Amino acid sequence: MYSHRVYQFQDTNTLVNQKSKGGGGKLQKDKSAILEITNIHVFMEDKMKKIMAVLILAGMLFVTIGADFTHEINKDDTTEQSSLFDQLTRRWKKGKVGWASGCIYKDNKGFIIYTDDGGENWVSQVEEDGLPMCLNGVSAVNQNTAWVVGRTHEGYGTILRTRNRGKTWVRQGSVGEIPDVDMVAVSAVSPSTAWVVGGYGVVLKTKNGGATWEQQAVDITPKIFFQDVFALDKNNVWATGGENKAHILHTSNGGKTWSKQGEGDIPPDVYSLLGVHAVNKDVIWAVGVNGIVLKSFNGGQSWTAMTRTTTFMHNNHVVAINKRNVWVAMDDSVILSTVDGGITWNSFRPPGGASDYFMGITALNENEVWAVSNAINLHGRILHTKDDGNYWVSQTNPVIANLNRISFAGALR
Repeated sequence: MYSHRVYQFQDTNTLVNQKSKGGGGKLQKDKSAILEITNIHVFMEDKMKKIMAVLILAGMLFVTIGADFTHEINKDDTTEQSSLFDQLTRRWKKGKVGWASGCIYKDNKGFIIYTDDGGENWVSQVEEDGLPMCLNGVSAVNQNTAWVVGRTHEGYGTILRTRNRGKTWVRQGSVGEIPDVDMVAVSAVSPSTAWVVGGYGVVLKTKNGGATWEQQAVDITPKIFFQDVFALDKNNVWATGGENKAHILHTSNGGKTWSKQGEGDIPPDVYSLLGVHAVNKDVIWAVGVNGIVLKSFNGGQSWTAMTRTTTFMHNNHVVAINKRNVWVAMDDSVILSTVDGGITWNSFRPPGGASDYFMGITALNENEVWAVSNAINLHGRILHTKDDGNYWVSQTNPVIANLNRISFAGALR
């Protein structure tokens, strides 16, 4: 567990960095080593044998990795989400690094928890009693960089970023630059480029790692309370939310212009959409209140209701693995999945959490998924499956707080 404390708020709006201690050693030379010609010959022969063994082992390893990788591609005929290089890179990265964000609502205290082993061990990266604002969204860019957003504090909404696996978190922006509203969701496509959405129609973008922020979609979103944002790439971004009716916004040029989508397709009793995720530029999913699950096949020009799971519970978050495999986090301790693009649905109710409201979900592939929850007893849960939801493991939450969102480096959220 980290021994440092994350930060204290000051006028500089930066975190207190902790100095690391280093050590050194001395290289020693053996001045008495004298090799005869025969010994050199034996040494070189032995060394060549070892080199040949290493080369053979490396060749076997390459074949094994290549075969396994091919198998993964064959399981999914779509590769829109990631490039060949990205998938090979992930295979070499053994550690599964992720973050989850949460809150004790009655005290307005925020928490960030972290794992580097897929959730077998989670640690808190904040003070024991939390930060002085609830935290909502989280987006992991890579194993070092992540973004977290939360409620307003000291006159402007909270946006935090780490570049060192959470050893320090830096608050972004300032009064006047960041509106004095709660920030709800964040989606980053790189360490430098991210979008943040929040209350009162706030859509923010940074292109320089949070040094400056640009307000977007000002003219068409004055009253929308945004609930989620997803950036497929540096150009295509979707944001969802609602006021008295649900809204979907989309940009295809990095936020220079935004347009509303699905105005005639969303049922009138669906007053807000709480989650959105895109497989590619054509296939997008959105979920929301009263059990709605929407899908677009044409980049958002039209939307189809794939299911109404209930008329009184909410679908809170969605992650689409590919065109067929989709996971939904919902109220009433339920997690949904489809393996046929929404024609049929599987319903999972992991044991041990009768009062859970699953708020966030992320996935590495169609089999390995994490979900986090709010709970009446404030001890939000972390659920993990490696076998397509047939068996769920409850991972240990190190803080007594509700959890709102979860994100892993290299995952599909």
